[in-house]
Amino acid sequence: MTDTLLDNIEALCILLVDDDPFMQRIIEKVLKDLGFENIKKANDGQEALEVLGQGNIDLLLTDIQMPNMNGLELMKTIRCGNSSVARDLRTIIITSFSNTETLGSSMALDVNGFLTKPFKPVTVMKTIMQAFAEEDSELRSEESYLEVKTDLSSLGEDEGASPETITEESPPEDNRNQCINIHQLQPGMRLNKDVKTEKGVLLLSAGFVLNKNTISRLFELGDVIAEHDYHVIEE
Repeated sequence: MTDTLLDNIEALCILLVDDDPFMQRIIEKVLKDLGFENIKKANDGQEALEVLGQGNIDLLLTDIQMPNMNGLELMKTIRCGNSSVARDLRTIIITSFSNTETLGSSMALDVNGFLTKPFKPVTVMKTIMQAFAEEDSELRSEESYLEVKTDLSSLGEDEGASPETITEESPPEDNRNQCINIHQLQPGMRLNKDVKTEKGVLLLSAGFVLNKNTISRLFELGDVIAEHDYHVIEE
């Protein structure tokens, strides 16, 4: 789809979800300057589900902190198959990499990308193109998404934790265990050690099986990840 994306920008329909009118205007202007003409808007997750029910949405671009239904809850509803759109709807999260307690849940919900301020046109276009380049078959089972935490108040309890206050267990003994860098990660590898941010917030738990999309997100989050060596088991 990326081969023809630039030729069909005006045909793509983007749903922009944000409860801040000022941010809505900024992001909408960037999108229109890039050539995206078909933009629908919603103020929270509940409104977004209503708009999605009208059909023909190609990309969801959503903030996380919103009233009524936050962005993580919206994603979870979609990934669990509890909305009127396909579970694999391409979704990009608007977030701050300093708001690290939400990143792990976003990754567990197989987000297709992150957008952070300032919204530079070249970065926005690159993120959108990458989202459309990712494979449809990368979704996990509906049951796995049900377990993802989306309550922002409970996620916020982890914020501010530091690596020094967290006891790190050694990876289980396994003769297939490898310690590799991010460029060596491959889909199907299983993490043998938790991946955490520099603040000690959990991103991915040991036992998590990597796919192409998750590896792409790890590249995006490189600046906030505590360790750049990954303990994995190649199945």
